[in-house]
Amino acid sequence: TATPVPLTQPPATPTPVRPAPKAAAPAEKRVPPQTPPPDASPRAASRTPKTISVSVPDAPDDTASRVEKRLHPLTPAQLAVQQYQQGYQRLQQGNQKEAERLWLGALELDPEHLASREALSALYLSQSRRIEAAEQLQQGLKYRPGHGRLALLYARLRLEGNDLDGALTLLERALQEAPQTADFHAFIAALYQRRGDYANSINAYQRALSEQPRSGVWWMGIAISLEGAGREQDARSAYNEALDSANLTPQLRDYVEGRLRALQ
Repeated sequence: TATPVPLTQPPATPTPVRPAPKAAAPAEKRVPPQTPPPDASPRAASRTPKTISVSVPDAPDDTASRVEKRLHPLTPAQLAVQQYQQGYQRLQQGNQKEAERLWLGALELDPEHLASREALSALYLSQSRRIEAAEQLQQGLKYRPGHGRLALLYARLRLEGNDLDGALTLLERALQEAPQTADFHAFIAALYQRRGDYANSINAYQRALSEQPRSGVWWMGIAISLEGAGREQDARSAYNEALDSANLTPQLRDYVEGRLRALQ
């Protein structure tokens, strides 16, 4: 059975934008230096329209307060994004407790900031805090039932409790709500296969392979479902595609070669 591909980490924090230095004024006419407007940088303006929060890591307090000036105060949603990014920085530094505090604070500011819920859930799962992870995932899916990464995390949690039907139900709901990734389709295909629903498994693997046609693991997965559905000739073709991909582990390659010998 194909092994679902794990989620990636939250996106890396964007590089802080530093205000450009002002040119020196002519001696005969001195003009007091002015703070550049927050939207002076086109790169920064494309990320946060109208208002920009600029932070300098490890800067002294007086410097930080100076560069944090802005024309308008940040909204709660913008502050939540800021705290999420700070939390991810703390996690990269190995400070899980501070990362958790910042992400919880982000959710107090904006309960619909799903990146913080996803990060918290992954952190709780890594610490075996499954009940707290489940609470975050449930809340996130209430706000956005079609959020694929939250659904995958929650499905894996349900599988740990041997709730295959529950995992499939929430993945099917996410699939109905929004388009999903190739990894999502491959994961639900593997669950259908586990339940013996080979028709749905084949369809889901086909959707995954239409986006990533060189995945040997997924070709092996669809071959297993085709074999389970009694379509031996198609299964042989899929097993050969898996071998041709040249990206199977030695153990999986041995399994595929064994199935091809059995189907001769």
